[in-house]
This record gives sequence, C-alpha cells and structure tokens, in this order.
Amino acid sequence: SKACHRRCAAPASLSRSSMGMQGFWERLRPNIGYTTPVFIYVEDARLGIAYYILVVSVLLYVVVYDFAYGNQYLELEQPVGTIRMSFRMPTDRCDPLKNTCRLLSR
Repeated sequence: SKACHRRCAAPASLSRSSMGMQGFWERLRPNIGYTTPVFIYVEDARLGIAYYILVVSVLLYVVVYDFAYGNQYLELEQPVGTIRMSFRMPTDRCDPLKNTCRLLSR
C-alpha cells in the first residue's frame, strides 16, 4: 500500500453502496475522516536497553521510594472545622417558624 501524508482515501469498495448512494458517500467521505497515530519499532539494542532501564527506574522509584519508603501517600493531618446540627419540629413541609405552619401529630 502507498504511504499517505495528509489524507488517505478509503478503498473504492468501501465508498460504494449497493443502493445507489455513491454520490452521497463520495461527498461525505472527506468530511468524516479521522487520524491515527503512527507506531514504529526501533531495532537498536542500545536505545532499547536505555528505554527499559528508564522504565524500570521510574517504576522502582514510584513503588519502592514513594510507596514503601516515603509513605507520603499516608500522611495524616488534623481536620480543621466545626460541626453544626439543628433540630426542627416535624411539619407538613413548611417552615416551623411561621404561624401558618401545621405541626404533624401522631
């Protein structure tokens, strides 16, 4: 298959419909395109070793130093704040401070 730099056209078999909508698909195709990332495989042993050493180093730093040794994720602090609680008489969905409010009776 040929390389595509900006836009890749779909194969002709995908753009045709058996119901005679070829013109529709031809007009729609350039407007609904998408991009995909390009992945490459590097066949250089030195770069591969350097990459895996870096990956293992980061994992060891996070797991060993931060989690096991540092315990920074476990640091505790005293909460600062107040608690407020209020009680009201049971009412029939109205404000108990108003004279027109009925209290619910048992």
